[in-house]
Amino acid sequence: MDAAVDGDATAPEPDAQSSHDASLDEQAPGPDAGGDVGTADAGVGDAATGDAASGDAGAEGAVAADAPAGDAPVDDLDAETGADVSSEAAAPDSGSCNSSTVTALVSFGCVPFQSPPTATGGTIATGTYVLTSGALYDPTGACTGVPVPTAETLDFLAGGVMQEAEIASGWIAPENRTFSFSAGGNELSTTETCPSPGLTDLLQYTATPTTLTTTQDGLVLVYSHL
Repeated sequence: MDAAVDGDATAPEPDAQSSHDASLDEQAPGPDAGGDVGTADAGVGDAATGDAASGDAGAEGAVAADAPAGDAPVDDLDAETGADVSSEAAAPDSGSCNSSTVTALVSFGCVPFQSPPTATGGTIATGTYVLTSGALYDPTGACTGVPVPTAETLDFLAGGVMQEAEIASGWIAPENRTFSFSAGGNELSTTETCPSPGLTDLLQYTATPTTLTTTQDGLVLVYSHL
């Protein structure tokens, strides 16, 4: 506050002010130069217009050059982080494997401090089976690893062919896969033929005329035969 007051009280020296005024008088154009000044001003105006247009074009060119090829579309960017999330939650591209479809999502529960029921095998009838319930049996009681809600359809065809359509909560589209399968005792063995030929899996199962129950790593899934 004191410094500001001291600055206001300081006046310019008279000689410096007079010298400045004289300099301005020498630079001011006379009456005869008025027309020339007007002409010069018009030229400057044209040049300014040209510069503005050139500047706009340069800015557009800079924007085009700054946009690197291959950037994710805006719709594929996370609203908060700007990260590319186009591949998050997307199921593998396997729609060409078969035409099986899914129905409603099924939520899974947990059965703590218990082992899953013993699978008994049986004859798996051909036809369509739709997932209707599921639970994780966890003898430790921790109940970690419960799957997200899922919809799944299994089509058992003649000749040992099984088609699957599956979608889990958060996926963009269903995943379709095709397998060869064989059943013996209480074990169901599958070998993927599309889209990733050669992948194998082994589950325990119980089959009745109306249901198919599979068990793997404590997860028990029950399918209804349509």
